[in-house]
Amino acid sequence: MNNVMVSLDQRVFTFRSSRAAMLALSCSLLFSLSSPLSALEATMEAGMDSNPFKLSDPTDPSRYTRLAIEHKGKRELANKRSLRYSAAWRSKWYEADASDADKHQIDGRLRWINRFKIGKRSANLLVTGDVRVDRRTYYSQIQRSVASTSRGDSLAERFDYNSARIAAEFIYRFEGGRSLAVYAYSSQRDYVEDYDGLGLESLDYTEAGVQPTFRYKSGGVYLRAFVYSRERRYDELLNDDLLGVNIEQSPVNYNFNGYGVLVKKSLSEKMSFKAYLSGYQARDDAEGYRDLNYQKLDLLMTYTLSGQRMLELGGHCSSRDYLIDSARPPESETGNAGRLREACGIRLSYEGPLTQVDERPLNWRLRMSHEFEDNSDNYLSYKRSMVSLGLNYSFD
Repeated sequence: MNNVMVSLDQRVFTFRSSRAAMLALSCSLLFSLSSPLSALEATMEAGMDSNPFKLSDPTDPSRYTRLAIEHKGKRELANKRSLRYSAAWRSKWYEADASDADKHQIDGRLRWINRFKIGKRSANLLVTGDVRVDRRTYYSQIQRSVASTSRGDSLAERFDYNSARIAAEFIYRFEGGRSLAVYAYSSQRDYVEDYDGLGLESLDYTEAGVQPTFRYKSGGVYLRAFVYSRERRYDELLNDDLLGVNIEQSPVNYNFNGYGVLVKKSLSEKMSFKAYLSGYQARDDAEGYRDLNYQKLDLLMTYTLSGQRMLELGGHCSSRDYLIDSARPPESETGNAGRLREACGIRLSYEGPLTQVDERPLNWRLRMSHEFEDNSDNYLSYKRSMVSLGLNYSFD
């Protein structure tokens, strides 16, 4: 299966995924503007971040403001077909000296859904186009400033990117709440500034993947389990030899084999539990400097109180383990940091109605979180705590 995906023309993937996902964004915005305001949701938060740059020895905490505006809609078509579309803008602004931690993201999605029968069984075909615009300043944990080369040239925009994806999923349903699905996609990520003039390698890549999925739903239990294979092809990023020196005319081909298991269960009328375990093995096609194993576990407990109030308690742990030590220094121009990174975090949120605006609830939300990472390079280990208070309003 990997060989089949690799053999497909990379330029075809790039062209098709870019055009399809840009069309998805354009259509999402068009539908959003032509739809009633009732599909809009807005969130604004003010908070405090103890370590916005994830430094091993942070200086002062910083205040921030977060704004999120999201729109979702649906159009019914003939013959049990429909269109679903969404657009979202999320930004986070830090004050004073921490402004280099600002983040901005725009997402668009357009999905076509076809419902039909195969014999007595129901089936779905979903075709989805996604696009994302991501902007953030590359702040170096080691340099403790905006990243720059050894010659002092700024790398502030190193990881700003635009991405596009076109995907299709076929779902076939059996008796007893069971279903099988096959999901396939092609995507492209284009980094805005490659810094070719500084002699750096481009990080642009295309990716294709296949993912079979099993779903089960009965009563208060929902289960989703899947495995996947993904092939990533970099345009210009080169493999390294045993000395960490580029192998000429040898762009990186990166293979990912992974899995995921999601379980949701209603413990009572007011309480529910969710657990998500995922991981993958990534392997390059050369000496293995980029070979790694990744694992993550997410847990979430939700409790609904009276008066539309909700309390959530969640946590996560993850491990990213590069199998061999690279000859390159940590946090090179490709952004890798430390051979072994182990992290955990906990979060608590409370949301409830504050007042009514046009007969709709204006909710307030309190969120707190704490996380830490132990890095094999100790000077990259860090701790971080955040607390925020915000408002949420949905025009529905």
